[in-house]
Amino acid sequence: MRKKFAPRSRGFTLVELLVVIAIIGILVGLLLPAVQAAREAARRMQCSNNVKQLTLATHNFESAYKRIPPGYLGSKGDVVYSTTPTTSPERRGAQWIGHLVYLFPFMEQNALYQPWSDLRNTDPTAAPTGNTTTDGEKFQFWINGATGYDGDPSDIDTLWDWHQYRVPSLLCPSDDAYSNTAATMVILHTWGTGNTGTVGGSGYGVPFSATLGRTNYLGNAGRLGTTESPAWNVWKGPFGNRTKTTFGSISDGTSNVLAFGEAMGSFTDAARGSGRTWSYSWTVGPMPTAWGIGGAQPYMYYKYASRHTGIITVSLMDGSVRSISTNMDNTTYQYISAMSDGNTTTLND
Repeated sequence: MRKKFAPRSRGFTLVELLVVIAIIGILVGLLLPAVQAAREAARRMQCSNNVKQLTLATHNFESAYKRIPPGYLGSKGDVVYSTTPTTSPERRGAQWIGHLVYLFPFMEQNALYQPWSDLRNTDPTAAPTGNTTTDGEKFQFWINGATGYDGDPSDIDTLWDWHQYRVPSLLCPSDDAYSNTAATMVILHTWGTGNTGTVGGSGYGVPFSATLGRTNYLGNAGRLGTTESPAWNVWKGPFGNRTKTTFGSISDGTSNVLAFGEAMGSFTDAARGSGRTWSYSWTVGPMPTAWGIGGAQPYMYYKYASRHTGIITVSLMDGSVRSISTNMDNTTYQYISAMSDGNTTTLND
């Protein structure tokens, strides 16, 4: 009688197991960049769509009102805001509503726009209720909330509360504009006086803790926006202080002029884009282009910038979307930001 023995099963040796793990690690290492690239491509596509929708909203606004929105409703002169009364008319208040707010009704955000509608039509030189100062800061703008408003607080408080609203289509999926930030920029204001050619700029921000609604996209102000200085206005863009730009006034052609671009804000390490110190509110004014795109410090609040490696997503006034290099020649960049300087530049797809 013969005995039968079951064959003894053989497992992996330690060496074989290590080889298998190493092979899996290599395969994951090879696949990971491809997965990351695919995800970034999807994010870039979504970003392009966001910019496209802003430009289409601008076209719809133009169809309704025969002009595009003003870049912002700012004051006349070089002072953004002061709590010190003054008789100078240049220091009187303003509504300080940026161009993106005007586009909300054309972006299926009509409910968000409504609280701003009354303020848009308010006379900023009219003294609010309770303000006995006949000269001076006539209209204390909504940014101060209840603590800085002398009139009916219902309007201002409502605006402050509504400004907390997050609009997903205004955020680039490759960036987090809500990352820890020292402050949020709510005003970008450029100004110029007479024929002197002197142009300056100023801004206003609120602490990060205010959690205001933010944006990664801003309209094009041209080199230094719209000012009182004819020497600089030849370089103005479609969006400026209280502008009423029509498509017909864009003499360089709508296919040759920037409409919107990506904006990241400022960082402590402006070369690498780490340690964010400024974000943009969606009430802020348009972006000037005088300081270029890239350079040693690309991530500064006064420059268009992007989290997409080597490129920035922009749109043109004709509605097309392009990706422009962060190494673009600054002269070319100035040409495509100005709408009536007589220089035309064709951007490739």
